[in-house]
Amino acid sequence: MAKDSYHHGDLRAALVAAATEFIAESGYEALTIRETARRVGVSHNAPYRHFADREALLAAVAVQAFADLEQALLETQKATGARQGLLQLARCYMRFALANPQRYELMWKESLFATPDHALLEQASMRCFLILQGAVRQLHPRISDSTGADMAVAHWAAVHGLLSLQQMGHLHFLKQERSAETLLLRILERIQLHKSV
Repeated sequence: MAKDSYHHGDLRAALVAAATEFIAESGYEALTIRETARRVGVSHNAPYRHFADREALLAAVAVQAFADLEQALLETQKATGARQGLLQLARCYMRFALANPQRYELMWKESLFATPDHALLEQASMRCFLILQGAVRQLHPRISDSTGADMAVAHWAAVHGLLSLQQMGHLHFLKQERSAETLLLRILERIQLHKSV
């Protein structure tokens, strides 16, 4: 694409998309602003109009990842009844993480929450959590807000913890299925995340 072909506002989105593509291929640690600019077809200084540094670009990629996860969770929620809601949201979360391992790792990179754009990142992650909290509320309409939040955290911790254990190779002692997804979904179904903790 020609260097002067972007309209106002398009370049930022193009840079985020290019960085996302690079991270899926090579991991976020290898990402540079220069390489992102090269992929988009602009000068190596052009990204600095939108991102102060590499961490700011990574934060924007993480925000977009949370937005993509949020969309997937919302679509799952619409297609699922209350009784199976939590389990299906857990499956959706797990499948997103397994399909996007580099992006998923980046979403929880602690240093990004200290960037100037940390508020956007926190808001994006909170929107995903609120979907989970809403599913808890739908299943247990009489619980208090604080109890609902605690239950949502417990469900999230179970899924996130399973993913972390699997990614670090700590579930090797279990009977292995054909894929990590099958193994983790088997565990989820057996602990019945769709029921009350």
